[in-house]
Amino acid sequence: FGNYGQDANSAVFACLAYIGRKFPAAPLRVWTRDPEGGEPDVVPDHPLEELVAKPNGHMTGKELWYWTQWAKHASGNAYWRKLRAGNAETGNVVELWPISPATITPVTTKEDRQRGIFISYYKHEIGPGEFESIPPEQIVHFKLGIDDYDHRLGCSPLKRLARAVASDDAAEAWVNSLLQNYAIPGLVVTSQDPDMTEEDAEAIKSSLGSKFTGEKRGSVGVLSNGATVAAFGYNPEQMNLRAIHSHQEERICAVFNIPAALVGLGAGLDRSIYNNVSEAREAF
Repeated sequence: FGNYGQDANSAVFACLAYIGRKFPAAPLRVWTRDPEGGEPDVVPDHPLEELVAKPNGHMTGKELWYWTQWAKHASGNAYWRKLRAGNAETGNVVELWPISPATITPVTTKEDRQRGIFISYYKHEIGPGEFESIPPEQIVHFKLGIDDYDHRLGCSPLKRLARAVASDDAAEAWVNSLLQNYAIPGLVVTSQDPDMTEEDAEAIKSSLGSKFTGEKRGSVGVLSNGATVAAFGYNPEQMNLRAIHSHQEERICAVFNIPAALVGLGAGLDRSIYNNVSEAREAF
């Protein structure tokens, strides 16, 4: 997360961006419940609403929520740091700042584990090889579920999508390489010259590569000595790339729990009509 890895995939980006845009549509409300029971009541104009609506001097509440959902669904975790007025430990929280999950992790010391303390502190990398310890009381930690290997962390959907994203990227890279080569797959040159040496073969290979690929794709070539050229591999018509992309898009959308039609992916648009898209949006 944060280094343009798997979240740079266009289908993954579409899902993350959709979640980030839609989440703030539900306004933040503070409720209070009577200890003796009964229905909860809304607390009007609670200071928490104002704080989250303007968490600091450089971002809006919608921007903070967008980032929070992005980070949580990319890495399984999102972190806000509290800045307090007056006393750094007990003062009123006046600002909230996001911390990249790539730079922070919960730590539990051996002594605290024996005492039953869940998290001792959060280890935050503030520079190369430079760290600070932040008390748990100063961090708001959002988790997507619970990681079975470490209950202090959430589950990262992108880790479960590594192969699907790699396959989708590989298909896209293959199409890109074909387009750079005038949509021509690999070529095999057959020569009837019995005296052709390995050096001659390498010269023909180098000549074809330099003259008829990249910016020179589509040029006219002439071969001598009875040589012929045949395509080697599959062209786009022979490979159903749409099916390959749809297969990966379905997996990506399933892991993010988003109907494919809502994010404009072909896997969903092929089977969508206005009514079911509307129903899918409402359900999401």
